[in-house]
Amino acid sequence: MLGIDTVVFLVLALTLAPWACGEIPYCQPSDTDAADQRQLLNLLLSNYSSLIRPKVATDLTYGRKHEPELVGFQFRGNRVGDISSLLTSFTYSGDTYLQWVDCRLSHKSRARGGRVGQISVSLFTFLQTFGNELLWLPILQEYNVANDFPVDLKDVVFTITSDGVVKARLPQQGTVKCAMNFKDIPFDSHRCSLLFASAKFAEADLLFTLASEPAVFISKVENAEWDIGGFDAIIGRRIMPLSGFQSQNYSSVSVTFELDRKPYFYLTQGLLPTLLFWFISYVGFFINWSSSSARASIHMTATLILVNHLRNVYSKLPTISYRTWLGDYILSHLLISSLQMCFFAAVFYSNSQLNELKKQALSEYAAAVQGVRRDPEYRLWVYRNTGIVHTSRFKIFQFFSQLDQIGLIVFFIVVLLVNVCFLSTTN
Repeated sequence: MLGIDTVVFLVLALTLAPWACGEIPYCQPSDTDAADQRQLLNLLLSNYSSLIRPKVATDLTYGRKHEPELVGFQFRGNRVGDISSLLTSFTYSGDTYLQWVDCRLSHKSRARGGRVGQISVSLFTFLQTFGNELLWLPILQEYNVANDFPVDLKDVVFTITSDGVVKARLPQQGTVKCAMNFKDIPFDSHRCSLLFASAKFAEADLLFTLASEPAVFISKVENAEWDIGGFDAIIGRRIMPLSGFQSQNYSSVSVTFELDRKPYFYLTQGLLPTLLFWFISYVGFFINWSSSSARASIHMTATLILVNHLRNVYSKLPTISYRTWLGDYILSHLLISSLQMCFFAAVFYSNSQLNELKKQALSEYAAAVQGVRRDPEYRLWVYRNTGIVHTSRFKIFQFFSQLDQIGLIVFFIVVLLVNVCFLSTTN
C-alpha cells in the first residue's frame, strides 16, 4: 500500500511534470460562459490586450512569465509546382497550423455545464465583429518567399478550446527561391526550404515546438520533371541584424523537401544528340581524303552543331560560373570532334605534300633512266634510290598521310572510354 506522502508526491509530480519539461502548461478552469460564441468572445475580450503575450498577462503559469511562449508548429502542404531551374524558384501552397496557450481565453467547458465549449471563427468574421481588437498572434513570416499571393481572410481560422488552447490555421502560398546547385545535372538533387519565423518576438519571448508530424503533404506531389519527397521540419534560429541595436535571435522553423531531377529529358535531348553529332563527324574517316570538300563539311558541320547544342542546354539554366556534368560531357565530345577535324587537316596537307614530292621523285627518275636500258628491275632500283624518297620530310608526310587508319580506331576507343568514365560518376 502506498502512503499518503507517496500519493501526494506522485500527484504533484504528474501535475508539474509538463512545466518542468518545458511543455505548454494548462490553464485553471474558468467559469466564464455565454449563450453563443459572439457573446462569449465579447466577455473574453473585454479586458484583453493583444499587445501583451499570454504568459506575461496571466499569473496562472506559476510565476513563469519570464519564460518564452511555446508555440506548436505544423505545415500541411497542398501543392509544389512551377519548379524552374532557370529562375531557381518554385511555387507552393499549404496551411501552417500554430498552437499555443492563452489562459485569458479559457472558459467554461461543456463537461462543466458550459453552453459554447469550443470557439471557432475566421479572421474575416472576427474583424467584422470586433474591429481591430485582435488576439495575440505569433506573427509568422516566410523569409524565402519572392512573391506573396493574396490570402482570403476567410481561410484564416482560429479555434479556442475551453482550457485556453488556441489553434490557428494560416494559409501560405507564394513563389520561393531555392539554392540549387546544378553540378550533377541531369542527375542533380536539391534540398529546398520554407523558412518561417516570427520577427515580432525574439527567442526570449517565443519558441517554436514541432508537432509529431511537423511537415506533411495531404496527397502525393506529382511533377513531370522532378521527384518530390523527403519532407521534414527543423527548429532553428534566425539572426536579425537591427541598425543601431544589438542583433536579435528569433526562433524559426525550416520546412525542407528534396527535389530529384528525372533525367529522361536531358538523356534524350542532351546526351543522345551529343553522341549522334559526334558520330556524324566520325563517319568522315570513311570518306577518302581526296574528297576534301565533302569531308570538311561533315567535320565542320558536326562541330558547329555541338557548339550550338551546348548553348541550347545552358540556356535552360541560370548563369553559373562552375562546371556541370552535362556541360563537361558535351565539351569532351566537342573537343574530340574538333580533334577529328584536325586529323583530317593533317591528312589532307600531308597527302598533298606527299604527292608533290612523288612528282619530283618521278622527274628525277625520268632523268636518271633516260637513255639507259629499259630493264624494269633496274628502273625500280633507280626510283627507290632517288634522293627525295629518302628525305625525312618525305617520311614525315608519309606517316601523317596514314592518320586516317589510326584515327578510325583511336577515336572510337577514346569516345567509348569517355562515356564509361562519365556514366560511372553518376549516382
